[in-house]
Amino acid sequence: MKKRLCVFASGSGTNMQAVMDQIDQGNINGEIALLIASAPDIGAIARAQSKGIPFRVFSRKDFASSEERDKAIIKTLKEFNIDYIILAGYLGILTKELISHYPNKIINIHPSLLPKF
Repeated sequence: MKKRLCVFASGSGTNMQAVMDQIDQGNINGEIALLIASAPDIGAIARAQSKGIPFRVFSRKDFASSEERDKAIIKTLKEFNIDYIILAGYLGILTKELISHYPNKIINIHPSLLPKF
């Protein structure tokens, strides 16, 4: 049974594309069932649309707090029956609540060391 994956992205989507390519080649037993985007104008959305992958935008500025944003994300992840989360160049910082809903089911394939953190 293929696992239902959700990619979180904030940029052009090249890392998401790499995951899509590996799925197409049969190297990943899963399907990208959803893209969570941090802004409405990122390249990852165009890549998702080209493959018919649904996406949702959760801009931090649209929520009172990161916790409120992540509660909305969790609700969406449940609606799409997501098994695993792939952070692919996602610039948001996940809250403890979101992480606790997906223990050992989140992978960061594009980690960056932000000077502030």
